Amino acid sequence: MRAYASALACDSWHHRGMSSLRVAAGAIACLALLAATKQARADGARCTAAAEDGQRARAAGQLRSAHRLFLECSTEECPVLVRRDCAQWASSVDEQIPSIVVDARDGAGRDIGDVSVSIDGEIVARSLDGKGIPVDPGPHILVFARAGAPSVTEKVIIKEGARGRTFVIRFGGAAATAPTAPQREDAPNSSGAARVHTWPPWVLIGVGAVFVGTGVVVIAAAPAAPQGCSSSLELCARVPDETAAAFSERQREASRAKNQPIYGGIVVGAGVLILGGGLLWHFLEPTGPEPARSARSARLVPWSTSDAAGVAAVGTF
Repeated sequence: MRAYASALACDSWHHRGMSSLRVAAGAIACLALLAATKQARADGARCTAAAEDGQRARAAGQLRSAHRLFLECSTEECPVLVRRDCAQWASSVDEQIPSIVVDARDGAGRDIGDVSVSIDGEIVARSLDGKGIPVDPGPHILVFARAGAPSVTEKVIIKEGARGRTFVIRFGGAAATAPTAPQREDAPNSSGAARVHTWPPWVLIGVGAVFVGTGVVVIAAAPAAPQGCSSSLELCARVPDETAAAFSERQREASRAKNQPIYGGIVVGAGVLILGGGLLWHFLEPTGPEPARSARSARLVPWSTSDAAGVAAVGTF
């Protein structure tokens, strides 16, 4: 409609009885208006197409492409309505795009940057600068390559919105590997150092010995059955002229004479079990050189940022 109206306006200039100079000026203005209108329509079509393609890319999980398209349709050349929507969509998608961080090292553990990173066959970084690399969410095959060393391949599933997931990659010697799990200072190493007996079994042995000794003392201190009493039945025969208090005391002594050795025996039995468990632990725990660990290993490394957290898979294959 705008182009058609401009053409009519330009045609009216031709039929008016004006000087040739004014006619020429009017014709130039009309041609400029037509060119601007045509360019505006072309820009509007391009922006609309970018917005639609960006929506489809976002629905398909291709967040990097969606973000690029939304930035394209949010420029000043685009219509105001399209530009405003695309700016909002670009900001929303930018918060959803996950990223990875590659920590590459040489055989001596030094940081290196001459490492390329490809995702599903597409090179996304030809060198490392410590910054995060945007990645679409979903399953991917990551390949880390360095000249003169075998590449390292990782199959991963990237979560939407997870930023800063770190991959520690080591290139050294004849192979490029992900580093093994760091060893604890108190853990046996894999260099063949001898393992010795630990102290916890001796604690059990000591506790068991104390129980046995205590039980023996309790048994030895048990009183004999009073005269006229049966230690097996805790019964006493009342003697003539015996007061009730004296009779009760003889009954209690008869009870102690029967029960105290039983209690002592229980304590001795518990001590023998504890002592035996400590000795069994002591003689069965492994000692000597630790077997060498397999060259192939894998581990999970927790990671976290201010926006997300997760677990990174690191392995040697």
